[in-house]
Amino acid sequence: MSESYTFEVTTDYPLIHQIITDPSVFDWVVDDAGAESLHFPLYPTYLLVKESGKPVGFWVFVSKGAICAECHVCLLPEARGKQRSDPIFQGMLSWLWANTRIERLIGEIPVHNRRAMEYVRRNGMKAYGSNPGAWLKNGQRWDMLCVGLTRP
Repeated sequence: MSESYTFEVTTDYPLIHQIITDPSVFDWVVDDAGAESLHFPLYPTYLLVKESGKPVGFWVFVSKGAICAECHVCLLPEARGKQRSDPIFQGMLSWLWANTRIERLIGEIPVHNRRAMEYVRRNGMKAYGSNPGAWLKNGQRWDMLCVGLTRP
């Protein structure tokens, strides 16, 4: 893992809003509800990712019980690509296992988002089901792939 990445819990909602509404991120992370669905705080735990002190994205974790959390990620362009995003994923897992009681991490990815599906699979998440027609994008319904990872 690159030593230049740091991870910290944040409640800086204007910064979270700035990252999520960045044009290079926004279209990939919202459905047809768009900005109407962005009322902060949305989730209990945001994990800000910085590179050399500059914010490059965040992870958000939504509790699904005592040991399970749903996760979502938003990375700005400078944090993308296997060489950059994979160490960020692994750093997030290291932080998560060391700092929380979470034993199972889950997520849902619209099946049209092949980059995200490849990203999570490369980093150890496995498909365990689907949520048919649960994502509305450009007026079209898409299935969501359900993925998960259990603490080693």
